[in-house]
Amino acid sequence: MTHTRFWLALCCGWAVQWAHADVSVRPAQAVQPTLHLSSDSDGLDVQKAGFGWLYRFEHAQAWQGLSVVDQRFKQGLQHRSGQEWAWVMQELDPATANGHQLKLGVNTGLGKDLWVFDGAWSFALGPQTRWEWFASQDWVDSIAAIDANTHHTLVGAALDQRLNDRLTAVLSAHHTRYSDKGRRDQVRGKLIWDVWPAQGVTLQGWLKAQEGNAVSRSYFNPETLQEYQGVLGVRQRWQGWTLAARYGLGQQQVNGSRWEPTHHSEIQITSPVRARQHWQLRWNGQKNWDITGPNYTYQAINAQWVLALD
Repeated sequence: MTHTRFWLALCCGWAVQWAHADVSVRPAQAVQPTLHLSSDSDGLDVQKAGFGWLYRFEHAQAWQGLSVVDQRFKQGLQHRSGQEWAWVMQELDPATANGHQLKLGVNTGLGKDLWVFDGAWSFALGPQTRWEWFASQDWVDSIAAIDANTHHTLVGAALDQRLNDRLTAVLSAHHTRYSDKGRRDQVRGKLIWDVWPAQGVTLQGWLKAQEGNAVSRSYFNPETLQEYQGVLGVRQRWQGWTLAARYGLGQQQVNGSRWEPTHHSEIQITSPVRARQHWQLRWNGQKNWDITGPNYTYQAINAQWVLALD
């Protein structure tokens, strides 16, 4: 409750300051509704509906604001709900995607309050090299983990290296620490070949290796996991609009067991960045291992709409 009162007071203070600012120098404003819906083969349905007030808005990738998200979890007859109150900001270059973004807030109503954050900072090390740092903290998205007050804290980094005009290598690694003393270390590698650059078609090879410790069965964290996938990617642009899609097939092995098939797919549509209205719609689905075995399926849809007020 203390955290909630703090964020309510902070929001009121910002609103009063904005209302009394000189209209001639007052920055542009925008509103930002968001929606996340997901479901999986374990019967878990997650709904997160949010609303943001962007009190400083330049374009769809450069803004600052305040947001509140209503979170609802359902699995069989079990229901849990809570709210997230946060200060949010983003400052990205539309041409390169370099820049920084940050969410800092508190998650309330799910047993106890939790300070949450989600941030990333990316920059060019040279004309062919890009580096990124990222970190986050939040509840583990399962009813069993929420009831056990289990949250995770993640830190990681990624390096993109363009090898030639058509070949790019990506290496990333992150460490996750769970509040129940669990941990996870993961390394990913990607090799991306621009097969037909003019058509936006790529062929990609993905590798993933992971080590963890299974302290609890309230979330999936095997001792070892290996995975490889071949991925077909397509990206098309038209008058500022972007359509991107990927489909991957591969194999996954967990705790030394036999290799099992895995696949993932995703589609994303994004409107022009500098328009008065901007929206982004993304769907993704996957089949892989989880606690119940190798036939776990998951799908999610994320939508975001930004509407400038001035």
